[in-house]
Amino acid sequence: MHEEEILKFLRKINDNEYRNLSMMIHLLNKEKKEVQEFLNQLTTLGYIDHSINMDRWTISFRGKIKAEERIARRFKQLSIKKGLQQVSLNAKELNDLEEFFISVKGIKIDSLKKIPEKSSKMTLIYAIQVEEKDQFNFYQLASNWAYQQNYSYSNTVDMIQFPYKFVGNKLKSGSHMFTFKQVEEEEYLSNSGLKIFS
Repeated sequence: MHEEEILKFLRKINDNEYRNLSMMIHLLNKEKKEVQEFLNQLTTLGYIDHSINMDRWTISFRGKIKAEERIARRFKQLSIKKGLQQVSLNAKELNDLEEFFISVKGIKIDSLKKIPEKSSKMTLIYAIQVEEKDQFNFYQLASNWAYQQNYSYSNTVDMIQFPYKFVGNKLKSGSHMFTFKQVEEEEYLSNSGLKIFS
């Protein structure tokens, strides 16, 4: 029972009508036993109510709320590969910026050892290397970089965080199928996910 299948079904019956088993079989276009199991599962989850007297089903209040959820878009393997290539290109371009003082050491697909046939939004983890270790010099570099990028920071903390945000935004550029998470090098190295950039 896939989440997408549940959402599509709940949207079809989101009209407060009571339907008997034959109507549900016609609606789902499945065998009787399979439909009964599906209805039992949705009843257990609280998404539909079953009137035993009438032997009919209707959507519940919880089901109505569920029906309003967005169906997560699923991407095919070819699209995922193209997206990963774009991320790798973004990382290379970032590392080639002569005046920037943070580089990407590596990117992995979080905990996945291979690219799936289909997937909704995936998480990519990445580790960085800060070239300037001296705190005062880093503040100066961060301030200068914010100025170069026409970024108006609201306070010192915002200024210090901007270079890290810049890295994340650069990696995301042109790629809407991934979420990004910066991790420490130790966590990055221990993650078993597929490496896509180093």
